[in-house]
Amino acid sequence: FPGVSWGHTGFSMVFNSFVPALCYAAMEINMYLFAFNLFLPCYPLDGGRVLVALLLLKGMAVESVAKVCVFISGPIAIFICVFGFYSWAVLCVFVGIWMVMQVYQMWVLLQNGQIRMHPMFANAPAATTQ
Repeated sequence: FPGVSWGHTGFSMVFNSFVPALCYAAMEINMYLFAFNLFLPCYPLDGGRVLVALLLLKGMAVESVAKVCVFISGPIAIFICVFGFYSWAVLCVFVGIWMVMQVYQMWVLLQNGQIRMHPMFANAPAATTQ
């Protein structure tokens, strides 16, 4: 190709613009995922696990903690599904469906009186307060 340089100049342009932009975007996405995962108190996410651990450390009964978890996590999971459908974000819809399924599983165990069979509550200490 006459007039096109395939030498060092083209290669350095890629590393001077694309690679730093890609690294910055990857770090930004990871920070958003960190905040979403840790600070959203919805059960299958780490924020929900932290909430459950704090309530159990406070001495609440396992059944009470499970009820709080279900009643906080359920609406958040449904909101994420609705937001995904509204914004045409397929991955958001799948994450919301996964969250709804996890909350439903906990709710079924709670309704059947088998909440201690759930992995989150299997080794929970006995309650000291209600």
